[in-house]
Amino acid sequence: MLHERMVESILGACKQFGVPSPSIQWSNRMTRAAGTASKKGIKLSIPLLRTASDDFCIEVAIHEAAHYIDFKFRGKSDHGHEWRKLMTILGYPNAERCHTLDRSHLHRYEIICRTCKKSLAKYTREPAASFLSRRRSACCHAELGFKKASIEAGH
Repeated sequence: MLHERMVESILGACKQFGVPSPSIQWSNRMTRAAGTASKKGIKLSIPLLRTASDDFCIEVAIHEAAHYIDFKFRGKSDHGHEWRKLMTILGYPNAERCHTLDRSHLHRYEIICRTCKKSLAKYTREPAASFLSRRRSACCHAELGFKKASIEAGH
């Protein structure tokens, strides 16, 4: 199963560099990043990785493991030379900083102009009332509202 292969990839990378195993969490709320890492552990996005290819998921696991290892060695991590060197050793010499996963299926709310009803933006979480009250639409300079986004067929 892919989930186990991702965990095995992370644990194998950590063992290769002699660092302790990280805590590994799976998040249903993460919708901007496929994964994150800190000096304590790794968190992976269920919604984003659910629709990704197996190869991409394994690369995300290794990407975050490299950050975790970097944190253990240097106390910090970025996408600089040290992280790239770790990724190369782990088999990904052309690693990218960011993913290009389609997130449109996660957008549940639309910000709309209350005057012309034009859809202005889409979000995964319900926008706060304070967010809506502080801004005006660019089209009509009217108050903003929100509605549940329509789900397209196939998502």
